[in-house]
Amino acid sequence: LTVNVSAVLIVFVSVLCGFPAPFGALQLLWINIIMDGPPALTLGLEPVRDNLMRNSPVDRKTSIITKGLWFKIVSMGLIASGLFFTQLFFNILNGTPEQERTILFNLFVILQLFNAFNCREIDSQSIFKNILSNKSMIVVFGITIAIQIIMVEFFESVFKTVALPFFM
Repeated sequence: LTVNVSAVLIVFVSVLCGFPAPFGALQLLWINIIMDGPPALTLGLEPVRDNLMRNSPVDRKTSIITKGLWFKIVSMGLIASGLFFTQLFFNILNGTPEQERTILFNLFVILQLFNAFNCREIDSQSIFKNILSNKSMIVVFGITIAIQIIMVEFFESVFKTVALPFFM
């Protein structure tokens, strides 16, 4: 949900501010594939926490998405959008106009991958708690970043990107 909240907000505000849509159709498809696929599967492999049995039972009629979780979804979507707009409006990475759309695409993908780590710890304030307990997620994160780099660097015409310097 956070990916969708931030994607809708980003596209909507970008167009309202007179910028072109920040993502192409194929880029949005890629974002949905990598966010709904591998990271979600690795969340299902999350080991059981030691404190699980200390939690109180939950009523069957209680919504899966609590008020606190709604707050986290919306706030993380706003934070991701805020970082995205900081780059869009202020170009803090000093990209050229030709690089800007690729920078924004990469930034959005990386923000959403970090959000997957955030989803691991619903009841915790830190995404780093138990970070090494799900090695498959770390591997998937690395593979996804590698695929993103390959895609941007070598399939420029397909994804409407430009090659970026290594430091970017």
